[in-house]
Amino acid sequence: ASNGVIHVIDSVLIPSDLDVDAFLTSCQQQQEEEGECKKVSTQENFVLNDFISKPWYAHMQAPTRFNPPENNYCVTAQYEVQDRPSIPWGYTVDVTNTGRIGSTDGEPTGADLCAWEKNSSDPAKLGVAPCEIPRRLSGDFWVIRYNEDEGY
Repeated sequence: ASNGVIHVIDSVLIPSDLDVDAFLTSCQQQQEEEGECKKVSTQENFVLNDFISKPWYAHMQAPTRFNPPENNYCVTAQYEVQDRPSIPWGYTVDVTNTGRIGSTDGEPTGADLCAWEKNSSDPAKLGVAPCEIPRRLSGDFWVIRYNEDEGY
């Protein structure tokens, strides 16, 4: 896979053909008119092992307090299913995020995180957090679009 929709704590990496501004504008308009946002659906027939079989490369990333713009160079995410859930929190996937500071040849930076399947009836809904904190504090990581043949 070359890239897709990735949610890491409070940042989202998305395919370049997804019109984020239009999506957020329509959501804001609907919320003003109806009091709620449109429902976001996840990728149908999602298979986690396919999704994590190769590293992911960020094409676009929202700056956050965890990932300021100067850390958003050459950002990758690598996932690996654990042999058994972690103790004590029960995470099932190791997540290694890497990047560079300031430029494509800047100092390496990164974070080791953990993930878990938050909804057994929808495997495209994961939770991601630093491995040291309880799962109940993990951030949502929803895969809303994934197509290996198309490269995202």
